Amino acid sequence: MEELKPCPCCGGVPQIRYTDNGNKNGRTSNVYYRSKPGFVVCMKCGLQTSKRTRVCRSIDAWNTRAKEDT
Repeated sequence: MEELKPCPCCGGVPQIRYTDNGNKNGRTSNVYYRSKPGFVVCMKCGLQTSKRTRVCRSIDAWNTRAKEDT
């Protein structure tokens, strides 16, 4: 499983939530299901990715950061 970066807004801890079986708020799991639908949410401020058909795509979106101008 790819490591989740801290929240880009508050630095909080993110959590993977799975939305299979019609659970729109998502559920957690001790097992990583790469191909299950889901999203990533910050447990501190509530920032979240959009719900995707594969949670691995939500992880990629969460870990993508805009490049800073130097």
